[in-house]
Amino acid sequence: MPSLLFPYDCVGTLRWPGSWDDRRGPVLAQGPLYVPDDVPVALTVMSVSGVRRSRSKGWILKGDGRPVDLSFIRHLPPDAIDTLTIKAVQPESMAALPHLAPGLHRLYLAHTDLTDDALRYVARLTWLVYLQTFGNRFTDQGVALLGNLAFLESLYLEERTLSAGAFTFTYGLPRLTQLGLMEVPISGGQLERLRATLPHVRIST
Repeated sequence: MPSLLFPYDCVGTLRWPGSWDDRRGPVLAQGPLYVPDDVPVALTVMSVSGVRRSRSKGWILKGDGRPVDLSFIRHLPPDAIDTLTIKAVQPESMAALPHLAPGLHRLYLAHTDLTDDALRYVARLTWLVYLQTFGNRFTDQGVALLGNLAFLESLYLEERTLSAGAFTFTYGLPRLTQLGLMEVPISGGQLERLRATLPHVRIST
């Protein structure tokens, strides 16, 4: 069983097939942990201050909203995490993210209020097949950095700060089949032109 080392202050939760049940509850990303061999591991980054059973079946996590320092990532094996969800982060610590590039296939940036600086590190996650972001402050120029993610199949840049012109970089993504534009201010005409340019991509708004 591989050992994963996390800070002693809980920085989130882990999930892999069979890891959670009603009896044991969630696996907290805290201290040294052992996971089974050859299973996809998902890590959700958030500051957890407590966990309790709900009145119905299941568990409730209590977060305190503090941004998490991602520097702990550098102490994990580079191929340890398959799916990463970031909910609260210290922006400067995103520099640790490329350490996970060899194993990371799915990334979610959820209401993290990140700027284009973070995209420099996301662009180095060259094995990503799925990327979803919302609640950030990315610009058209910033998301162009993602044009080298050649294995992307699903891309959801659901940001109000983008325009229709932001997505020209997707023309060069050879495996892209899904493009999500929720929250992006885009007119009907602009959407039709984008669909005409990307005839093999399903575009949702």
